[in-house]
Amino acid sequence: MLLHVALQKKVWVLIQQLFIQQIFVVLMLFLRPQLAFWVAVGIAIAYMGALWILPSIGLTLNMMSMFSFLLILGIIVDDAIIVGESIYRHQQLSYDGDTAARLGAQAVSKPVLLAVVSTMIVFLPMLFLPGMWPKFLWAIPAVTLVALSFSLIESFWILPSHLAKMQPEKPATTKTGIAIRKVRKRFADGLVNFAQNTYTPFLEKALNWRALTLIGFCLAFTLSITLISAGYIKQRFMPDVPSDFISMRIEMPDGFSAEGKVEITQRAERAAKLLASDPAIKAQIDSDKLVANQLSFMYGDTIRLMLELQPDMSGQVSPTLVGERWQQLIGEIPQAKTFNVDASAAGRGNGERITGVLTSNNLDQLTAAAQFLKQRMRDIPGARNIRDDIHSGRSDIDINLLPYIPAEYLFKLKLAGRFYIFKLFRSRYS
Repeated sequence: MLLHVALQKKVWVLIQQLFIQQIFVVLMLFLRPQLAFWVAVGIAIAYMGALWILPSIGLTLNMMSMFSFLLILGIIVDDAIIVGESIYRHQQLSYDGDTAARLGAQAVSKPVLLAVVSTMIVFLPMLFLPGMWPKFLWAIPAVTLVALSFSLIESFWILPSHLAKMQPEKPATTKTGIAIRKVRKRFADGLVNFAQNTYTPFLEKALNWRALTLIGFCLAFTLSITLISAGYIKQRFMPDVPSDFISMRIEMPDGFSAEGKVEITQRAERAAKLLASDPAIKAQIDSDKLVANQLSFMYGDTIRLMLELQPDMSGQVSPTLVGERWQQLIGEIPQAKTFNVDASAAGRGNGERITGVLTSNNLDQLTAAAQFLKQRMRDIPGARNIRDDIHSGRSDIDINLLPYIPAEYLFKLKLAGRFYIFKLFRSRYS
């Protein structure tokens, strides 16, 4: 329920930031306000149509579906702009509203249809890929296909019917209207001037020198591959995206007392209450309420704690900083096998981890080497959460069977092994 509410708030922030504030304002710089309004509304209509269909195909509003909406935003905007500009151009040629809407939509129907269908063909095979990962990513092609289908419906039927009723633009009479019209005219004239005097001549030369143009694109492609392979352009398949949910995992040694685990859990809960007053966090927020909800539970020798930040804290304070300060306020837990904090949406922890493996037949020597390495690691600035996994001195028994062992000896060996395991278990937990 908490995650559902958080996603709803994120969707509203997404719509408010992208649709209301950015897309509409940018479109108004080059298009007349009424045309820009209907183009921006067309994006919302395509998205609402997709949200209407998603439950019927078994999809919910989650991080993957939201990523798909962001992925195809540019394509949906392009469809509406192309059709809207074509209809507006026919209206300027003195056609009436209905005729301009019909001729404008027909004039660009083929390129718009081919552009959208070609994109849908690229995503279509992802629906039928085998394995676990394609099932996990199934929402991306599904949302893309549904939203692009509604984009075509909106661009070819809904948007023309709106623009057919659009009246000729009236002259501005107020000072604000005159100022806005001057700014819009400057941007629109600049775009037309660039298209006529810079882009068109360059395009003609590129078409005349086709071989040189092809060589230039091949060189640019080769250069981009070289920059990636040389490491100048970083790449990461699953980056650490900050999340509003911070989780902590503390794994104690086998057989650790229940009272000790309860005491550690209470320490973590008390530390969570001190986060809002921590100087490093208080410098970034303007409220005394940082944590919205908190959850703690134990299973076996593992302690799990989760914090949900207040919705208005998103963007104010770094969840990674909150996780680091939470861990430092708890303090060292020397007995813990693992003591990790995760504030990323991918669920893979924060920061880079360095892992070393030491091997030795002598347990005392191995322990001394681990302590020496930990002490050296503490001298490195920025190094934290340094620990080892030497928690018991249990020995392993390696049994190698002869190539042709008689069956009666194999049965006796099984009984001896079971008796040894039972004796070891009783000596540890009795």
